[in-house]
Amino acid sequence: MTQTESSLSNDTSSTRQDVDIETSEKGPHVEAHPESRILSPVSETEYPEGGREAWLVVVGGWFGLFCTFGLVTCVGVFLEYYQTGPLVDYSPSGISWITSLQVFFQVGGSAVWGRVYDSYGPRWLLLIGAPVYVLGIMMLSLSTQYYQILLSQALLSSMGSGAVFTASLTSTTSWFRKKRGTVFGIVNSGSSAGGIILPIMLSRFFMTIGFGWTLRVVGFMFLAFMAISCVLIKSRTPPKPRPFALSDYQRCFKEPIMLLTMLGGFLFFWGMFLPLNYIIIQAKASGISSDLVPYLLPLINGISLIGRLTAGALADLIGQFNCMLIITAFTGILTLVLWIPGSQSTGAIMAYAVAFGYGSGGYVSIFPGCVGQISPIEEIGTRIGLASLVNAFGALTGSPLGVHPSGGIMAQTKALAGSNVRRSRLAPFSIQFLKYQQNPDHENSSLLSLFPASYCSDSYDLVSPDGHLATCIMKELDIERLSRIQRWLWIAGSPVPARPLHSQIWKDREIVITEDMDMHLVWTTGKIFIKPLPRFLLEPAVWTDFLCCSENCDCSTGADGEMQDCEQRKLHKVALGFLYSYAALIRHESDLLLAKERFLLPNDNIRWSDWTTFIRQLDTEHIYPDINPRFYHKELQLSRLDYIYYFIQGNPAGFARRWHRSSTFLKANLGWITATTVYIVVVLTSMQVGLATEALGRDHAFQSASYGLTIFSILGPLICAGLVVVLSVCILVYDASQILVKVNRRLDHFGGQPGHGRNQDE
Repeated sequence: MTQTESSLSNDTSSTRQDVDIETSEKGPHVEAHPESRILSPVSETEYPEGGREAWLVVVGGWFGLFCTFGLVTCVGVFLEYYQTGPLVDYSPSGISWITSLQVFFQVGGSAVWGRVYDSYGPRWLLLIGAPVYVLGIMMLSLSTQYYQILLSQALLSSMGSGAVFTASLTSTTSWFRKKRGTVFGIVNSGSSAGGIILPIMLSRFFMTIGFGWTLRVVGFMFLAFMAISCVLIKSRTPPKPRPFALSDYQRCFKEPIMLLTMLGGFLFFWGMFLPLNYIIIQAKASGISSDLVPYLLPLINGISLIGRLTAGALADLIGQFNCMLIITAFTGILTLVLWIPGSQSTGAIMAYAVAFGYGSGGYVSIFPGCVGQISPIEEIGTRIGLASLVNAFGALTGSPLGVHPSGGIMAQTKALAGSNVRRSRLAPFSIQFLKYQQNPDHENSSLLSLFPASYCSDSYDLVSPDGHLATCIMKELDIERLSRIQRWLWIAGSPVPARPLHSQIWKDREIVITEDMDMHLVWTTGKIFIKPLPRFLLEPAVWTDFLCCSENCDCSTGADGEMQDCEQRKLHKVALGFLYSYAALIRHESDLLLAKERFLLPNDNIRWSDWTTFIRQLDTEHIYPDINPRFYHKELQLSRLDYIYYFIQGNPAGFARRWHRSSTFLKANLGWITATTVYIVVVLTSMQVGLATEALGRDHAFQSASYGLTIFSILGPLICAGLVVVLSVCILVYDASQILVKVNRRLDHFGGQPGHGRNQDE
């Protein structure tokens, strides 16, 4: 277990910042490694979120993606031409290395171009990349040998297209925050538009004007389109030239969130380009009409256009990683269900083309936003570029390794493509949990060290968590008493975030430690109860093993036709809501200092830069569907919870009894008792004076009122005393009944042998 306590303070995490700042009021100051500079992410108030300049950048990016990734998505047309034309003597696997290397250098080159972007902005990338890209296409139009095609298409043109691709995709990040998913979808739709138009154009022109002139036409068209990109694309933030530092890349591999995001991208790209490269060849081998085959890639890319736009908008609503989970699971499952068993069916291939087009388009649209969400704005180019390089290794190896020597696609490879696309969802799924950092003892000790020494079971035994971690977690996260009155919690506290710790001190509330989750953020006169942040909630293994839905649970299959939360999902919502409450409690650096002084955090060495990264990754703006509704509300007033239990639950003991002695009750209520007594005395004195006057002394109504109030003043205290006695008796009877139930249960549990109770199983 590597880093429960120190992960929030380790050196590698201190450089992580979420540029998709959705919850904070201003960007944080980030403390970086000693050898690196200090980063200052852009404040959320500085994002234009629109305007003429911002949308012109989007238009320029659209044309850039049309020319670069749009051509990559129709590499299947090139493979078909090479296998039946100039490279007919080469194996399909050998030919596929050309297109694989093209994708690798274009996408993977972003690791270099992204670093250039961070230092010098997009202008130089476009001015250099566009001519090099067009030169490579022109050289390809003259190529007839394998090595010539490899050098021109896989190396020269992809180097230039990689620079244009990086500038077009990355430049929008500094202009948009809340709309970033939608904007990425719009920009990436340019590649889908290219994937619709270019395959048809290439197929027709290859047969009419030949390979060479087709590419020259494409080259001149790209030159015009990329000229538009050069004019429109610019970065809002000024570039900050700095020397090359290998540590900029190394930090990414030390951050679990970034590492797993890149791993997910690698797996997806490993399986993604196999259908794009070979669906045309497979369709021909399956006997699909030759008139229909040229339209398969345009169909995929046409549907991917819808996927890119809708997935981007959906990501803005539910979060980047949540949307990624849905897209990757959808694509992987349909690859396994449609592509493998339906390889000889025209209908199945067409259906798969539609499904894969939507899923792959959505993934390409969302992935940069996922990386941007966990990256500082000053390093956005470097990090997106590095992630693209890792993706490129998947694209490089997936297609050549999956081709059968005869030219077909091995069934095992199809299954691997589907499983890899589906497995890529593990990265965003794990990231949802790794947002809570790592435990430093993960590899050296057991999870047991993160839990309490013991807990009280339902049979009132003290049980060690060893072997009963699931039950212990249920006890630690138990809010059953609040769940019973969920619909009435608005009476005890407004549905707004809790006040920060410094406001609690300002309200003269003493912070009292509680280990009961249902007493967390409950306040009474002069005090507020707060549960310290448990160490086990900072351990990813706990989330994945105990707070994660299992397969075929009620969450996924539903019960009686209705979707329900399984027990793990319910606990997950409580745990995530608890972390959300800490996001509200610790909003400023002064709050962090107060939390350390009150021992609310498991580590005194947590730095402010680490905390801001930790909290922002919770995505608090979109967190509400994923947390228990109890945490919608701010601090809950204990007296009102008692009244809810008195009058709605019918429980005479209330929610949490605060008075165990009469003197304590009188002290707590002395104010209103004194005020009532003084008021009655003043009224009686006034009436006595009034009766002495001639006018009021003869007024029959005034005399009746004086008489009634006098009787009330005499009988009122007696009635109140009687009610107190009756209430005390009711409470005594209730307590006695509860005690007898517990005693009988314990005696039955002991079986006549006290001290030998059995532990409760999970």
